[in-house]
Amino acid sequence: MTRARVLTLAISIVLLAAVAVAGAVVRQTSSGDALPRGKAPKRVALDAVPAADTISVAQLADHSDALAMRVEMRRAAQEAAEAAALKAAQEAAAQQAAQEAAQKAAQEAAAQKAAQEAAAQRAAQQAAAQRAAQQAAAQRAASGSIPDIITAAFSPLGSGAVSWALRVARCESGYNPNAVNASSGAAGLFQFLRSTWAGTPYAASSPFDPVANARAAAWLYVHGGPGNWQCK
Repeated sequence: MTRARVLTLAISIVLLAAVAVAGAVVRQTSSGDALPRGKAPKRVALDAVPAADTISVAQLADHSDALAMRVEMRRAAQEAAEAAALKAAQEAAAQQAAQEAAQKAAQEAAAQKAAQEAAAQRAAQQAAAQRAAQQAAAQRAASGSIPDIITAAFSPLGSGAVSWALRVARCESGYNPNAVNASSGAAGLFQFLRSTWAGTPYAASSPFDPVANARAAAWLYVHGGPGNWQCK
């Protein structure tokens, strides 16, 4: 029990005792027992206070304890309610953040899928254009013109490669698909050595086949570079 409560309880006891004493005096006066003139009334001892007054003090203390307990319970209930509200708000915020993250991931996945589809479409268009160029070059090669055969083989590599191939073939063989170098044995339009020809995808064909020779030259141009020929 705190000092303030002890002081309050002591004051209450003193007041109740005073009231009891005053009541006793009044009862004595009313019963006809008049005091002699000039004589003060007798003091009533504190232990003469009726038992009912002592019970009232105890009840007052119990009431104070009950009131303090109710206040404490209300405070605890309010704190619990505030903690529950805070927890609910935190859970709602976490759920909202998770939903936003999921939405962002879905948007990124959709954007990535769209980018992949666009890239695949561009690749398909480029492949279609390349096939069309090859078909056109093949049609020109069907006419039997050596420059057209060379152009058909190198056109997928660009105009610069076509110009280079026409220049090198003229220098190497003079556009003669049956040309053979007597000293080295190099053969065909681009003068392939036997060992080099065997390493190309067209080794099963004859090096004197102008179409196979030109295509093998285009393959070697990509995989080995222009440095495989002396003519530039």
